[in-house]
Amino acid sequence: MPARPEPPGVAPVAPAAGLTEHQAAERLAEHGRNDLDGGRHHPLRDAVVHQLTDTVVVVLLLAAVLTAAVGDATDTAVILAVIVLNTALGVGQELRSGRALAALAAMTAPHATVVRAGVARDVDAAEVVPDDLLRVAAGDIVAADAVVGSAEALQADESMLTGESVPVSKRSGDPVFAGTVVVRGHADATVTATGRRTRMGGIAHTLGEAGVVATPIQRQLAVLGRRLAVAVAVAAVVVGGLDLLNGRSLEASVVLAISLAVAAIPESLPAVVSLALAMAAHRMSGRGVLVRRMAAVEAIGSITVLASDKTGTLTEGRMSVAEVWTPDGTADARRRLLHAGVLCNDACLGADTAPAPRDDPIEVALVEAATRDGIDVPALRAAWIRVAEEPFDAALARMTTSHRAPDRSLVEIRKGSPEALLPDLPGAAAAADAAQAFARDGYRVLAVTTSAGDGRHIAGLVAFRDPARSDAGAFVNAFRTAGVRPIMITGDHQDTARAIAGAVHIEPDDVFARVHPEEKLAIVTGLQGQGEIVAMTGDGVNDAPALHGSDVGVSMGARATEVARQAADIVLTTDDLSALIPAIGEGRRAFDNLRRYLHYALGGGLAEVLIMVIGPLLGFAVPLQAGQILWVNLLTHGLPGVAIGNEPAADDVLRRPPRPPREPLLDRSTARRVAVLGAVIAASCLAVGEWGRYTDRPAQSLVFVTLTFAQLAAALLLRPRGTAVRANPMLPAAVALNVMLVILAVAWSPLRELLHTAPLTLTEFAVALLAAGPAAAAAFAQARSPRA
Repeated sequence: MPARPEPPGVAPVAPAAGLTEHQAAERLAEHGRNDLDGGRHHPLRDAVVHQLTDTVVVVLLLAAVLTAAVGDATDTAVILAVIVLNTALGVGQELRSGRALAALAAMTAPHATVVRAGVARDVDAAEVVPDDLLRVAAGDIVAADAVVGSAEALQADESMLTGESVPVSKRSGDPVFAGTVVVRGHADATVTATGRRTRMGGIAHTLGEAGVVATPIQRQLAVLGRRLAVAVAVAAVVVGGLDLLNGRSLEASVVLAISLAVAAIPESLPAVVSLALAMAAHRMSGRGVLVRRMAAVEAIGSITVLASDKTGTLTEGRMSVAEVWTPDGTADARRRLLHAGVLCNDACLGADTAPAPRDDPIEVALVEAATRDGIDVPALRAAWIRVAEEPFDAALARMTTSHRAPDRSLVEIRKGSPEALLPDLPGAAAAADAAQAFARDGYRVLAVTTSAGDGRHIAGLVAFRDPARSDAGAFVNAFRTAGVRPIMITGDHQDTARAIAGAVHIEPDDVFARVHPEEKLAIVTGLQGQGEIVAMTGDGVNDAPALHGSDVGVSMGARATEVARQAADIVLTTDDLSALIPAIGEGRRAFDNLRRYLHYALGGGLAEVLIMVIGPLLGFAVPLQAGQILWVNLLTHGLPGVAIGNEPAADDVLRRPPRPPREPLLDRSTARRVAVLGAVIAASCLAVGEWGRYTDRPAQSLVFVTLTFAQLAAALLLRPRGTAVRANPMLPAAVALNVMLVILAVAWSPLRELLHTAPLTLTEFAVALLAAGPAAAAAFAQARSPRA
């Protein structure tokens, strides 16, 4: 490997002595501290500004300014309260976006041993600089990227970067990487990169550069907000103009127009969305699905593709010996093969045969197979004393150990890939044929050879498998029934991947094999480019960019790194992927309820606009006062709206495909329903108002009460088909409370004075209640139509 060029003005360093303190200080000033800071974060100020520039919030801010300008303090306070609540919820979510970078920084070693001026000393890992001589030993976290100089049996666990669970042997000239763990041996290594220039830093850079992927509901709410803002602005101008033409003052007309704008916008929508998603997240947590980003609750219900890894998710996550092959096929040969396999083996060394957390799963499987065959592994190892070893070498694809046999003879054992060990040995052709047959069946194959005084011989082949989970086929079929396409992404051989895919009912074309960690994000973005909504599972540092870039990142189980958890939107507490199936149902339930709320709220808002536009044409000077509109809005969009967000799921929620990714929240079908419901409510209210005018009754108060009764009746009857009262008692309770409050608004003198209402007789209340009947009938019919 070519020597790293010296920074200008710094003398070359003798490797054995390391840097001097002066040289280290110069490099620290030039290259900066060895940490991952500098990623893109969202400070509080930026998060607040981002929330306040949302289209709906801008409209509300403008309304607040105008109401304040005309001296309407009450309406100003109500509007500002809605803005503050919405902003606080949004800011809280945005401030979480930098946690993945913080987790990456926490993974770097807090301290490191460096040799400076010939003396080993302990320093803060952030003070390690390029060209430092780094000294590492078993148990250490490597503080920076480095090149190994002298090494003794060095092995590093790089699974957090590569996803490979097998420790990697390192020799002089090999690289070691920041954040990886030394599991065996010791070494001196020269630092080549620190901070953001390390391989770990590259992942941090990817996370920092990638913005948070907006979920479908976030994208659609933004579009809906812009459209509503335009429609409401036009309606407010029209109503204000009509009010001026009827001879009212400019101030009164402005207040009325603003009040109508506030009433027509479902400003409770942010609260309804947040509460609906929070309640769904709470229910999901009881099933082992923890939600880190609330919008992901709805997004998981919208996914069209689930990209899953193989090991531990679709398989049991443990290697086992499936088959063995020996040259003569006898029981004695099998036993000799297993003897050799557990001697040339570092798993479960000592009297305790329980595998250690960092043991190679292949070696653990060999020990388990030998134990099942009745071999006393500790006794065997005690009798065959290991006198020399060469740890597994990735370049040579083998491990070698030498043992003193009970008869005092010396035996050398090798295990490794068939391609590395079999050539030129007696019987190699037959062994190679057997190895190829095992590979075609999807097994991972290991060859074992022995060498004594009579030359080297093939002991045999061992075929390993990580068996498919017994329930994997069932939950893969359940995903497919719900319209979600499961795909497998794995670094394993194509034959192995296809064998597992066939066992769990994944289509061959949906298998991505021999995938490098950095290719996962490209697969995700490629699918998204095809219009898919993608959920991605993962557990390692190398998975973080793909988790972050997917529509829904899912961190898997207890084995997941903290970086994977922080980059993910959803964290599973176990490796049970089937927990996502009810989560998909919860996401679809949340979306259905949000669409139901919009159907209800926009229908009522449209009715208010129609009443205010058509009323003056029929002779109503002012169909409703500004305060009355706001009171109706408070009663109908508040508690009932929140209760609608908690309605139970439809029976077919997991038997229907996800909605098309580009389908808007307010699609044409829902818009037609809104138009019909709004028109029916408006017609009923205007009819009652006309009756009141011609019978010399308080027409404005009759319109006010009828409008409230009609909207509350619609809320009750827009419920999903077959919904029992006990399934969501909050909704009828909210309706009952608001019926009492609207009655109070015309019966209690303080409220009458505030809202400019008049008392109604029992007959007038009865007429208002009957007039709500058409709205109730329309809502009932719409709730039971096929698209409801």
